[in-house]
Amino acid sequence: MIDLSEIRLIGLDLDGTVLTNDKRLSPRTKAAIERAIDCGIVVMPATGRPVTGIPGEFADMPGVRYLLGSNGAAVYDKKEKRFVVQNCIAHSAVREALELYGQLEGTFELYIDGVPYIAKEDYADLDHLIPEPHIREYVKKTRTVVEDIRTVLEANAGNVEKINMCFPTVEATDEAMALLPQIPSVTGVRGLPFNLELSKAGIDKGEGLLQLAAVLGIKKEQVLACGDSENDLEMIRKVGVGAAMANAVLAVKEAADLVLAFTNEEEGVAWLLEAIVRQQEERKKMDEI
Repeated sequence: MIDLSEIRLIGLDLDGTVLTNDKRLSPRTKAAIERAIDCGIVVMPATGRPVTGIPGEFADMPGVRYLLGSNGAAVYDKKEKRFVVQNCIAHSAVREALELYGQLEGTFELYIDGVPYIAKEDYADLDHLIPEPHIREYVKKTRTVVEDIRTVLEANAGNVEKINMCFPTVEATDEAMALLPQIPSVTGVRGLPFNLELSKAGIDKGEGLLQLAAVLGIKKEQVLACGDSENDLEMIRKVGVGAAMANAVLAVKEAADLVLAFTNEEEGVAWLLEAIVRQQEERKKMDEI
């Protein structure tokens, strides 16, 4: 049995992990998060979404102070109202990506200071470009629509946290992935089968969590992360304890220290947090004897 009694920081992926398939936070999972926070654990979302796209039912919970977005490129401190971690893509690399991918049949979004920007022509075609209904509706509700994405890029040189692209088919995403070696200064991962996310090379959710841990004086061994998809893989590998959902892709399960018996639909995160709290309460009782 893995010792979870010293965990002090927990990063939770959203889609396919803490959220149900229809993008809800179940009452049991919410209660488990609150209980873990009451035990003194820093619990936070760790997502590929921009900070402003994190659901309020998680982001606005009392005790949730830090928000990790853009696959680790940004960590926002709600209390101090500032980014405590920012790892932006070089301006030249974003330009290269726009030239390489801008003509493909897909979206090309820029995440800047936690805000996702999309060109109006891409926004108008989302019904075709994003095949998954729940993701499509989420994008429609959260994007800032602009006339020209190039104008936004040039006005924010050096401030792009992430490039997000969605394609109408998995095959189209495969073709886009194959182009990645042409831009060695970025890292590319899939958050979903039809999605490609570009970050600064070497930056991922794991790096973002560990950078925050360093700020807070928390050891790597005291950091736990839980996820399910490709953009969670490095996070699972790098932190002290990596946990994979039962519905996780095979690579994430193979990299994890702990594979949960339950899926996101079965409230696997709630089970995990309850186990952590139980171990920590038992440890406290033993220390008091």
